[in-house]
Amino acid sequence: MTSRRELLSGALLVGLCAATGPILAQPAGWPSKTIRLIVPFPAGGPSDAHARYVAAGVAEVLGATVIVENVGGAAGTIGMMQVARAVPDGYTIGLGHVGTQAVNPHVQKNIPYDPFKAFVPVAQLAEYHSVLLINPNLPYKTLADLLAAAKAKPETITYGSAGLGSTNHLATEQLARAAGVKFVHVPYKGYAPARTDLLAGNIDFMFDVWSSSAADFIKSGTLRALATTAPTPDKSPDNIPLISETFPGFKATGWTGIFAPAGTPPQIVARLSDAIARTLRKPDARSTFESSGYEVAYASGEELAETMRKDDAELGALIRALDVDSN
Repeated sequence: MTSRRELLSGALLVGLCAATGPILAQPAGWPSKTIRLIVPFPAGGPSDAHARYVAAGVAEVLGATVIVENVGGAAGTIGMMQVARAVPDGYTIGLGHVGTQAVNPHVQKNIPYDPFKAFVPVAQLAEYHSVLLINPNLPYKTLADLLAAAKAKPETITYGSAGLGSTNHLATEQLARAAGVKFVHVPYKGYAPARTDLLAGNIDFMFDVWSSSAADFIKSGTLRALATTAPTPDKSPDNIPLISETFPGFKATGWTGIFAPAGTPPQIVARLSDAIARTLRKPDARSTFESSGYEVAYASGEELAETMRKDDAELGALIRALDVDSN
């Protein structure tokens, strides 16, 4: 006959098992198979290079195999959709950035994921700033010169962007609104063709990510830098004037980060975040990212989530005001 004490003990054990269910449900021995890191852009660009660096570092820390899978299309939406729909077991993660997580949801109709519900932010990798570049054949020597000309002759000065809703499109419109001027927008399919037309003199200026190639253009006199979106002087390349010195509070900084599908066990997310932090502390991390215009800026998943919330609110309001629709 079962005693009262045995019944109470069994009930207590059942209660403990229920309370600790999510912990016990964590896959034993993770990682025990290959981890996929999805990059929602084609191979060869900065995102791809950064993902491969992080994949190698995480693989070393975890003693696992991490492969990079490029799934481009729809400004990163297709690749991030695959991440969102993956089994949340820690074997599929993705590289997202301010565009995929805070811009696309506001400019693409019927986007197949909610960036706040479909993903768990794992860690921020880096930040990037832009520099306002003009064709040197133009007479403008400072940002004040450019804005004065735009006020004198509205909608005559042209600027290029990587496309409707791209980060440099939004940065330029933020500047225009702050200065009370109007430019003529010429959207391209990416930074490269816009830069080509800037060099050829077919457009007047553009915001470009600071990189070694941008520095070379400036040094050779092929392009002229008027200002940067860097937040503080110590982050300004070559002492280029800050836009925030003219317009206090101006912010147009981008970021990249790693995301996992919603429901990924928190213990796995924590281990991934720790492995990423260790990777970004390696001696060659800084030079690897800086070569393409990015700055290593590790932040926890919680901090990245807060950055996403702020950018979603600010950029969403700007996009609605501009009535941007990339479809």
